[in-house]
Amino acid sequence: MSSAQTKDLSRIAEIFVFNNRINYLPIFKDESYSFGELQVVSFIEQYLKRKEVYQNLYVYDDGLIRGFLQMKETEIYKLYIEPCFQREGIGHELIELKRETS
Repeated sequence: MSSAQTKDLSRIAEIFVFNNRINYLPIFKDESYSFGELQVVSFIEQYLKRKEVYQNLYVYDDGLIRGFLQMKETEIYKLYIEPCFQREGIGHELIELKRETS
């Protein structure tokens, strides 16, 4: 796990957007939000580039960013894993590594 860098933001946004479409579109059925408002570029610009967010982002990167964790003070605020790599222990590893470095 490492702190997110500017070059990581597009991959982080991609993981977030894809997970939200998979998990929330079936529940809320809001296609205009899921495929209109929720876009990688706008998510980076409007959310990830905010200082309080960017400084608290960590990625699981083994040559490929497979997931990310966002902290808000001492709490895990977001924890997302690329759907293709879920159930491989990546989320657990992110939590443990963050716990060890705190």
